[in-house]
Amino acid sequence: MVGTSNMENEIMVNKDNYNQKNPNYLPDDQEHINEKTKVSWVLIVTTISTSLGCSIPAGYNTGVVNSPAEILKQWCNETITYRYDVHFSPAQLDGLWSILVSVFLIGGIVGGIAGGKLANSLGR
Repeated sequence: MVGTSNMENEIMVNKDNYNQKNPNYLPDDQEHINEKTKVSWVLIVTTISTSLGCSIPAGYNTGVVNSPAEILKQWCNETITYRYDVHFSPAQLDGLWSILVSVFLIGGIVGGIAGGKLANSLGR
């Protein structure tokens, strides 16, 4: 190879003899990777426990908030009527109550998203 630089020769050698130059690569690496990426029982148990661990507290919180629902709806209706002189129908009051209960879940989502970034910026 007349007129070629050492860099071009090095690249050609590496391309032609990749398996000899890189001892970390074996021809059967793809088979080894396929063996390691199978679904294991540990992965299944971890996935199920994480799903339950995240959804059970949200459902429990919704149940706890809904147990005094009638008293809180009455309080909301009286407060809105007193402050704004607006009278809600039962359907409107149910809609307002649904929004108030779902705010807890939205707060959990926002906290989950922002919590990691906040911990990285302040704690590390």
